[in-house]
Amino acid sequence: MTDERRDEERIPLNLEVRWEGVSHSARLSDISVDGCYIDTIAAIVSIGEVISFEVKLPGGEWLPLRGEVTHTMPGVGFGLCFTFLTDEEQRQIAQLNGI
Repeated sequence: MTDERRDEERIPLNLEVRWEGVSHSARLSDISVDGCYIDTIAAIVSIGEVISFEVKLPGGEWLPLRGEVTHTMPGVGFGLCFTFLTDEEQRQIAQLNGI
């Protein structure tokens, strides 16, 4: 997904990400209420796959999210479009704007 196709501006970040079955490190490099990009060298995901994952917020708590893989760059990472966000998840993502 290119920047021109995004409805919301992505905020650059560097937050830890984890999801079931993945034992290597992954980092969230940008986020908006529409989606995010996860930097990871070893994850094997497919376009269209729905991933449930958690992002470690600056305060130390974990924010659970879900998204559909929109593009991948093997050895680099992948982009997600959020499939459903609760009002609380939207609020927490919006708060990251201040980082």
